[in-house]
Amino acid sequence: MEWARFPEVQAGPIVAVDARMMVADLNQYSEFAKDIVAVVGLDLLSRCQRVRIDYEAKLIAFEVRNGTSQAPPFEGKGIFVTLMLQDQPVQLLVDTGFQEIALFEERLRPRMHGVDVQQLGHARIGSLVADAVRLPGLRLGSVASNSRVLLVRGATEAVPSGLDGYLGPRALGAKRIELDFASMMLRWQ
Repeated sequence: MEWARFPEVQAGPIVAVDARMMVADLNQYSEFAKDIVAVVGLDLLSRCQRVRIDYEAKLIAFEVRNGTSQAPPFEGKGIFVTLMLQDQPVQLLVDTGFQEIALFEERLRPRMHGVDVQQLGHARIGSLVADAVRLPGLRLGSVASNSRVLLVRGATEAVPSGLDGYLGPRALGAKRIELDFASMMLRWQ
């Protein structure tokens, strides 16, 4: 990956001037990036008040703040959700471009005593290697998940404390989601 500066980047009504962006061959970065030419991150999306994504219709709707996208730049925050794994809280960062749930094995190991892990295979996320598994007792609120989960191997020193992994809303079976940056909430159907 390389970093580059772009004079102007626009995604829907969002305009970023003098944008610093990563440039890479996404197909080499992850098996999940097939046919993707760009990833729009939270640094741009969070300039809206709300973003609605309809996965079935393949549409994104932007609701800008007070009719303008000139909100302050993203400050490194994200929308976090708490999943329960056998009544143990697991903090995940919402990643709209991700299709699954990824959990850092090193962070979860102390909480996984007695959890029956069903091995499904292996996956690669960039340079990270993961075991694809099913974890019984995984739920978000009252919604139980039987989704495939990626247990990412390796040290997590560079990962912020309190972050146990990433949630791709499609893993919830979501057909539509709303990222409400005004209240930092995720809604889905």
